[in-house]
Amino acid sequence: SLEGFSLASAEAMCVGRAVLRTNTAGTEELIIENQTGCSTAIDRDMFISKAAGFLTSRDELKRLGAAAAAHVREHLSCDRQLEQTIALYHRTKKGNAPF
Repeated sequence: SLEGFSLASAEAMCVGRAVLRTNTAGTEELIIENQTGCSTAIDRDMFISKAAGFLTSRDELKRLGAAAAAHVREHLSCDRQLEQTIALYHRTKKGNAPF
């Protein structure tokens, strides 16, 4: 599957789990590379190789998980999403929509 935004990744990050995911459309919203998680190309062998390295350091996984939780809570909260949606509606109404 070439899923864009990954709710499963966001949920895992929210509870402090480090995430390794493939580079799909939603990756950039969630992953700040090597700060809030890691990503890799959509290739099975590359993913397995990256996962082997990703899982080697418990301290690094804890660091990534803590940063991931803070990132998701700050940038993907319900209140933040609602504010951004309302702002988009206002820009659209004024003819300044990004599409």
